[in-house]
Amino acid sequence: MRIRRRLLIPLIVLLLVAAVALIVTLRKNAPPEAARLLPGADGFFYVNLQWIRTFNAAGQLPPVSREPEYQKFVEETGFQFERDLDQAAFAIHYPQSWGGGTAGSASEPRFSEVFVGKIDTGRLTEYLKKLSSSIDDYRGFAIYNIQWRAGRCASCFFPMTASRFQTTPTPM
Repeated sequence: MRIRRRLLIPLIVLLLVAAVALIVTLRKNAPPEAARLLPGADGFFYVNLQWIRTFNAAGQLPPVSREPEYQKFVEETGFQFERDLDQAAFAIHYPQSWGGGTAGSASEPRFSEVFVGKIDTGRLTEYLKKLSSSIDDYRGFAIYNIQWRAGRCASCFFPMTASRFQTTPTPM
């Protein structure tokens, strides 16, 4: 009986160490969180901009002229993609009629985007409220439905983790 107890404790410790090592290894080899937040799709693209800021490469670029809509966004939210965006992940969803895509019966491709960066949540929330035609609740998160020129954009903001914007074109 004494031998069983002596073997049981090291065996439990060994199993715990193996489980932690497995979790760390799987997490290390997993896609970045921004990419994992995307829904299933036909194609993916991920960019990490944090390393550019490490070398201050963005500070050496010439000033950018902004379109009026983007300038208004910058003024109202304080967020500038070239300064505040750390990571971006994109997914494309092709219509089923294009060979079995993930966009279902849509007539054109859909896109999903996840942006991770530094932003003032209060200012962004107020900006999205002004633009949205309606606000839906999904599991405690507000989904802002915004009418664009070519369709509809559903936008959801997850404070402290990522901003997630999903674009769904609708027929005009």
